[in-house]
Amino acid sequence: MYKELDAAWTELTQPGQMFEVDTVDALGRTIKTFKHAPASLRDIWLLTAAHGDKDHLVYQDERWTYTEAHNEVAAIAAWLTAQGIGQHDRVAIAMRNYPEWMLAYWAIISIGAVAVGMNAWWVPDEMKYGLEDSDVKVLIADGERLERFLQVRDAFPDMKVAGVR
Repeated sequence: MYKELDAAWTELTQPGQMFEVDTVDALGRTIKTFKHAPASLRDIWLLTAAHGDKDHLVYQDERWTYTEAHNEVAAIAAWLTAQGIGQHDRVAIAMRNYPEWMLAYWAIISIGAVAVGMNAWWVPDEMKYGLEDSDVKVLIADGERLERFLQVRDAFPDMKVAGVR
């Protein structure tokens, strides 16, 4: 079976093919990458705009089209930028699997910031440690995680906080 898989891999990744593999320098290390792949997660997100009015997120009886999601992501990204967040700054997402998790994620990535996923099961002291350790500047949290954060809020006097749901 390996022989067949190796032959398929070779065929798919040879020069001129959709999955052509190239060798590039990434932060001083030589790595293999797909030559025709989007350059970043932001680029992947931007490609999804072409899906317009198709469903992007579905949660219970709620739906977001790609267009609606892109508008929400742009609004969140603008808010983050207004808070002084830029490239390489860290923004924490502390919430259960709500659609807003993905919207926040794409907004953070789209401005070049770093999304820091927080464990939704953490108790306040664990959340405090995670926020301190990751040097987060903004926290986006759902109601339950926001209640936990408020118990340790005094440790983060300069942190901007946004709540959802």
